[in-house]
Amino acid sequence: MATGNRKKIDEARIRELIDRWLKALRAKNLDGIMSCYTPDILLFDLLPPLQYLGADAYRKNWAEWFSTFRGPIGYEILHLSLTTGDEVAFSHSLNRNQRKEDRWGRNRGLGARNRLLQQDRRQVDGRP
Repeated sequence: MATGNRKKIDEARIRELIDRWLKALRAKNLDGIMSCYTPDILLFDLLPPLQYLGADAYRKNWAEWFSTFRGPIGYEILHLSLTTGDEVAFSHSLNRNQRKEDRWGRNRGLGARNRLLQQDRRQVDGRP
């Protein structure tokens, strides 16, 4: 595991990356989002196709998802924890997104996805 000053520096750099990603997401800045991923990313997501191999495949997913929102996206990262090592780092958080208005001007939540996130939050926070 990374120790001392190096661990603090690594954690600060990771938090900066997450903050940059979050700002890009809220602004629907596709290039900003993609600058946070490596070209050879292997990523698993909540909705199909569930697995993305390579940044180009994931970029298409983001572009399609952004097109379903009018205005900025509400997004929070809660309970972020980081574990850093000499070769790898992991993060764990509870993420919540909120749709304020759909493309037809109706205010809507995220349906089943949002309910799932709310259930997870209740389990973490112990709230009803």
